[in-house]
Amino acid sequence: MTRWTLGWACGWAVAVSGCGPSSTHKPLSPEAAKVRYTESQEPASSCKRLGTARGSGRDPNEKVAQRRAVDATREQAAEMGGNVVVLLENQRGGLAGAGGPEAEVVAVVEVYRCEDAGAAIK
Repeated sequence: MTRWTLGWACGWAVAVSGCGPSSTHKPLSPEAAKVRYTESQEPASSCKRLGTARGSGRDPNEKVAQRRAVDATREQAAEMGGNVVVLLENQRGGLAGAGGPEAEVVAVVEVYRCEDAGAAIK
């Protein structure tokens, strides 16, 4: 097999397998990893509301797209000084991707700063 044929075959395999940018995921920053996420509980009254954050994620797997959206909100919360996020809304949709259909999820959360994030959820 010539170098050109091998290179073309490898490039095609990567494109078809969906190993492009939508499959890569940046790990959470150390600050964002400390942000607690909840879908259904309200924070304790001692927590201070800092605002709202919105994050989006894309992936052929909807669960991975959801995780990416949540991780984006945790990054924003950390930048705002928050340590707890409460899910307000999930918006789901589909997109045509290079490797096939992709799920797109947008998560909207409220950001809080709590003295003890572990005990902050009622």
